[in-house]
Amino acid sequence: VDFCSEVASALRLCDGALVLVDVVEGVRTQTVAVLRQAWVERVTPCLVLNKIDRLIVELQMDPADAHRRLQRLIENVNAVCGTFYQEQFLERAHEMDAEEGDVDKVKEQMERDGTLQKQFEFSPANGNVAFASATVGWAFRVEDFAGLISQKLGMKAEGLALAMWPPDGKDAYFNPKTRAVSRKDETGKGVPMFVQFILNQVWAVYDSLLSSDEERTLKIVDSLGLQVPPRELSNRNREEALRSVMMR
Repeated sequence: VDFCSEVASALRLCDGALVLVDVVEGVRTQTVAVLRQAWVERVTPCLVLNKIDRLIVELQMDPADAHRRLQRLIENVNAVCGTFYQEQFLERAHEMDAEEGDVDKVKEQMERDGTLQKQFEFSPANGNVAFASATVGWAFRVEDFAGLISQKLGMKAEGLALAMWPPDGKDAYFNPKTRAVSRKDETGKGVPMFVQFILNQVWAVYDSLLSSDEERTLKIVDSLGLQVPPRELSNRNREEALRSVMMR
C-alpha cells in the first residue's frame, strides 16, 4: 500500500517525524520516499528500528549478529540521506552556475544551511535513533539503558551512552576487572558495550520469559532495577509478560 500522499500531507502539519524501518526487511522504496519528503519539508526525523523481536524469535539471531545488522541499517539510511544532500548541492550549483558561475558560493550556502544535514545524520549517539517492537509495545534509546546501569558501573549516564554507541560508529569495550572503557579489543574476545549492556539484556529477557524461567527472569529484572509485580511476570500470556518488563 502506498501512503506517500498521506505522508506528504501530514508532514506539512508536523514539527517532527518517526521514520520506522523493519529490521528484517531493511530500507525499502517507501522508506526512501518518506525520508525524502521529510527532507523537502525540513521536518526533524527520528529513526525507529522496529521489530527487534523478529531478530530474536523468527531469525533466532544472537546479539552480536543483530548488532552488526543494526549498524548496517543505520549506515544504509545515512547513505540514502547523503544522496539528498548531494542532489541539493548539484541543483543549487546548476542554478548559480547559470546565473553567476560561482560554485564556491554554493558550498558556502550549503555550509550555512548545514543544520538540515545534521538532522538527517542518524546515530544513537545523536539521540535520534530508537530501537523498538511496536507489536509488543516497547521502545528505547541508548540513553535509557545508560540511565538504568550507570550507577552500578560508577559512570555518568551521558558518558556511558556515548561509550555504548560512540559518535564515530566504532565499538567500545568495557573491562569489568579494571572498570575501564577501551576503543580496542585488547583480549580479542571482547564484546561491544552495546551488545554487552543492551542487546544481551533484551535477548535474556525474551529467552527467560518465553521459556517461563521465572527465577532467571527475576534476576534479570532485579539487575536492571525494574519494579515489576510478580503477578505480571507469571502471566500465562507471555506477550503480556514481555510487555510488562520491556515497557518499564
